[in-house]
Amino acid sequence: TGVAAVRDYLAFVDSEATARHDAGIDAWEAAKEIAAVIGAGEDFGSWGEAGRIAVNVETVYRTLDPNHRSPDVVEQFRRMAALER
Repeated sequence: TGVAAVRDYLAFVDSEATARHDAGIDAWEAAKEIAAVIGAGEDFGSWGEAGRIAVNVETVYRTLDPNHRSPDVVEQFRRMAALER
């Protein structure tokens, strides 16, 4: 179902972002890496709005580190647009 697919997507993002956070990778670099993995895969690659991964990764990073500061809204939209290309 659609709900299960979204759950699976969010679990995937959480796992991938957490691994990169733990490895000391910057959130933006992590988002670009995860976007490439998603684009190459069959599970979520066909979904629209791929740029949302930038915001989703920032959310995971803030959850893992309360001191993590996400970029402002304009920069987040810029990053989303960059990943949509």
